[in-house]
Amino acid sequence: MRTVRTLITSSLFLLVCAVGAFAQTVQTDYDHNFNLSKLKTYTFAQQVRRPGDPLAASPINDRRIHDGRFNDDLDRHDFKETTTHRDPDGNG
Repeated sequence: MRTVRTLITSSLFLLVCAVGAFAQTVQTDYDHNFNLSKLKTYTFAQQVRRPGDPLAASPINDRRIHDGRFNDDLDRHDFKETTTHRDPDGNG
């Protein structure tokens, strides 16, 4: 009896995990004709957050992104940070 209960519980847990995995969606939209290899600079845009947004109350994640591995990874791949917010690569 204990084995059956464990099997049922495990099956339900696996089902809940599978439903959660299928609930995730990612959508992208970009011009496939644009040559992404010519981009060499980046900038962080200031985001306006809605009241009640957990990220608005705690800037820790912003600091982690700006000061952490993300910047290091971009530097390692020869991208340079710029302060020009409109168009970092100066294309218009």
